[in-house]
Amino acid sequence: MPETIEQWRVQAFSDNVHHLTQQKMAKFDAWCRKATNLTGKVKYFDRLSGADMQKQTIRNGDTQWVNLEHSRRGAFKVNYVWSRPVDEEDQLETIDNITSELAIAAAFAVNRRFDQTWADAVSGSAPQGEDGSTLVALPAAQKETTASGNTLAKLVASLTKLYNADVDVTPDQVCYAHSPASLEDLLNISSTFTSRDFNPAMALMTGQINQYLGMTWIMSTRLPILSTTVRGTYLAHKNAVGFAEWVKVKSSIDKRPDKNNLMQILVKTMHGAVRVEDQLVVENQVTE
Repeated sequence: MPETIEQWRVQAFSDNVHHLTQQKMAKFDAWCRKATNLTGKVKYFDRLSGADMQKQTIRNGDTQWVNLEHSRRGAFKVNYVWSRPVDEEDQLETIDNITSELAIAAAFAVNRRFDQTWADAVSGSAPQGEDGSTLVALPAAQKETTASGNTLAKLVASLTKLYNADVDVTPDQVCYAHSPASLEDLLNISSTFTSRDFNPAMALMTGQINQYLGMTWIMSTRLPILSTTVRGTYLAHKNAVGFAEWVKVKSSIDKRPDKNNLMQILVKTMHGAVRVEDQLVVENQVTE
């Protein structure tokens, strides 16, 4: 058991435990396509392209067949674990319920892992092909690369990329995953975001933007740093990421006879994610 447990002993007279600042809730759980109750090492999301209708120019002529492209992308299973021991002596000599508090901390860690998996999938290379061996990066056409902090012009340009792909942009279908610094840019420089004429949520009073430009806004500290001063922020349709869950959460609190009957808290999650369709994602690069 870590030596820091001494700080929780009775002589500290602590009435309850304060969990240090950390992300506690999963923010992107509702912003993906879910596949559950899986077996095997990979979940493939099969894809089918569209095809336009053809003119029939000859009476009684041969049937014209349209060409459709079949493809697939794979979400590979990754196992994650969070485990801590609790000595019986420590439980007896502390006021707080150590086991309960550690279980809460484990739940927070699972939620952060979900969000990190989503962020990695929306921004990273997607395994494609029969066995997922071909890695497909987000195309340059899906990126807004103007070198600057976040601006209304950059967001509109990013949004236009979704419109050009005929994506339905509504607050219940598209989210904007942004960083704290990118929000700071908008609150500081653009009255369009803070004036009640454009944003009834009164962004300066609440310090956040919940919905704007037809999207639900979600602030996250898990978005990738693309270069020394550039971070990726993402406009993403809820069908953009395929999230495969083999085991959402599996937890146990058991005695370890091989460790003097100490209690072990063990939490597992087994999942993977993949960007299913590139046109449903736009990367807005923000200088921070």
